[in-house]
Amino acid sequence: VQSHQVTVRDSQFTGHGTGMGVRSSTGVLVTRNSITGSFADGINVVDSQRVIVSSNSCSAFTPGVGSHPDCIQLWSLNGRPLQSDIAILNNSAIGNMQAFVSFDPRTGSGERLIFAGNYAAVTFTHGVSCTRCNDSIFIDNVLGLETASMRQIVEIVKRTYCGTFALQYMHISDPEQASWLKERIEGYGKEIAFT
Repeated sequence: VQSHQVTVRDSQFTGHGTGMGVRSSTGVLVTRNSITGSFADGINVVDSQRVIVSSNSCSAFTPGVGSHPDCIQLWSLNGRPLQSDIAILNNSAIGNMQAFVSFDPRTGSGERLIFAGNYAAVTFTHGVSCTRCNDSIFIDNVLGLETASMRQIVEIVKRTYCGTFALQYMHISDPEQASWLKERIEGYGKEIAFT
């Protein structure tokens, strides 16, 4: 709580309610950690600025009845500025959980949030979700772009996921197999056309 310039890396968190929390902090790096067997959330980032959460893995969560555990969850607090400048990069979420979420309908989720390169093979509702995010970016290099405007991303996603052809791969727990399928259908110039 209220920490500055902190790094948490190369750690293993097993069987906790929540693996770790970052609250009201700035300049935080959370990287290369493994969270397993959690019955709540993996990593919570609350009311914070300038945070990077990168290359962490969440797996084998054991949620309680009525719970909705998240690998990485972000939210802002009422009466405080929206959290900002947070990057969620190259993390993986596999199993009984939601993956990477930022939502708070009362306050807004945050400003300048980046979700990129994350992998989600989860059984709960949300893979990547950001409600009321301002000036935020969602991108993965499989889109065929290093950077993109929100308009370009929406165009590619609509073309890929709102057509007449569907491919389900999120249930595949092997990241290499799921990535192989994903790379062939998502991205610029990868439209599926039948003749």
